Amino acid sequence: MMAAAPFAPAFAAPWPAADAAAGAPWPASALPAWPAPWQAQPAQTGGAPAAVEQRTLADEFVRGFVTSGLLAALQSQGCQPRLDRRTLRLAVQGGAALASGVAAMRALRGAQYAQALLSVAAGAAAVAAAEYFLQTPHPSNQETAHGQEPD
Repeated sequence: MMAAAPFAPAFAAPWPAADAAAGAPWPASALPAWPAPWQAQPAQTGGAPAAVEQRTLADEFVRGFVTSGLLAALQSQGCQPRLDRRTLRLAVQGGAALASGVAAMRALRGAQYAQALLSVAAGAAAVAAAEYFLQTPHPSNQETAHGQEPD
């Protein structure tokens, strides 16, 4: 009968002896210090989350513009890109809505309620202006190719 000692090093835990002696299935030192590595870790001094990169409202507008524009352009039959006035209108409205929402959120964080209300009103005005200036003409308002109004 063979002794189990020659195989023991092959099955020994590859982590520190203290963790292996405690019966840990993996080394405690390998576990992340924070619940998940993608979450913000607390600052060293106050325990608050680390500062996040501050984006401008223009950055937020561009994010909303691109996102809404892509959705508007590609939501048609057969996924054919639709690049027209409707797509531009929806992209501008999406950008304005996102930027005004971010501005209102920042104002509410600072307890600036009048500024938050003004941000929402400015966003609503921008969306309404885009609707007015970029509206698509209705077929009933167009003339035919011969200068006649349609029946």
